[in-house]
Amino acid sequence: RNEVTVASILGGAADNTGLSISRRL
Repeated sequence: RNEVTVASILGGAADNTGLSISRRL
């Protein structure tokens, strides 16, 4: 379903931001 796709995209974005923040630290 589209809901799963949207959730996966949001989750991936959250993971990317978390990695970028950890790298900056």
